[in-house]
Amino acid sequence: MRFRPRRKPKKLPSKTARVSYSLDTARTLLEIHEDAVKPGQRVIICDDLLATGGTAAATAKLIQQLGVQSKAPPLPSSSLSSTAARS
Repeated sequence: MRFRPRRKPKKLPSKTARVSYSLDTARTLLEIHEDAVKPGQRVIICDDLLATGGTAAATAKLIQQLGVQSKAPPLPSSSLSSTAARS
């Protein structure tokens, strides 16, 4: 298993893919290296701060853009409603 970071824009050194998502007060961007994952790989999304689930959901969307399907861990029920409302 390898660690693949996703970061705020312009923090990663190689070519990146990006996704826009909502925080409580604004929209922001998240990036990952384009070659970080490949179709057919299995991915675990681990977020160190799960407040609304927005960053984890954005990460799942980002890796799907790269052709990888993710299985996100269950989010607290309060996170699901706030995340769905922003989509």
